[in-house]
Amino acid sequence: MNNYASSGILSVFLIPILLIGTAAVSNEILSENDTNEIYNINNYDELINDTLNEISTYFNIKHILGKYYNNENMYYIGKIVILLKPYFDINFDLSNLNILLSNEEKVIILQNNDKTEFTGSYDVFEHPNWDRLSYGFYSILVVSDQDSSIEEFNIINDNTDLIYITLNISDYFNFEKGDNIKISLIPSSGNSQTFLLKAPLPTNKIINLY
Repeated sequence: MNNYASSGILSVFLIPILLIGTAAVSNEILSENDTNEIYNINNYDELINDTLNEISTYFNIKHILGKYYNNENMYYIGKIVILLKPYFDINFDLSNLNILLSNEEKVIILQNNDKTEFTGSYDVFEHPNWDRLSYGFYSILVVSDQDSSIEEFNIINDNTDLIYITLNISDYFNFEKGDNIKISLIPSSGNSQTFLLKAPLPTNKIINLY
């Protein structure tokens, strides 16, 4: 696993510890002043939500795949997909997720194009949704969304939700064998996640980058 993603895993283990500490403080306040019980409980819930938003990494990155293309015997990775799911039940608007791409020469920030579709029976790299992916944007292909919250409202809200983020890398970089790029997932709150990807030998069309 990439070291750049370690902060996400650390956050997941820290959350229960912080919540236990928060609960202990809240219980002490309640015992000292029972007349403010409802007020304190509301504050406790708000404090939990604020704590989660500030320290948490929302997304569990299952894998990152790339696809090699060949142009006059020059092999390059043209497309990348990121398979992810939430670590826990959340209520996150995917419109508020930016993606930063960078190498030694460029830094590009992509926004959600709000054209979410289900993967269906398509090859994820050949889905028609790619044709609607314009410069400066990424798109989302839904694998699992039991309540249709992602498809209808762009809201990921359950830890069973599973999506692909699609990136047309060839629009921004020449990503060839031995090249490095960084991909950062930057939510409107919580911690960002950064992955350093290196293009391997093009022994297969589809390659595992993470």
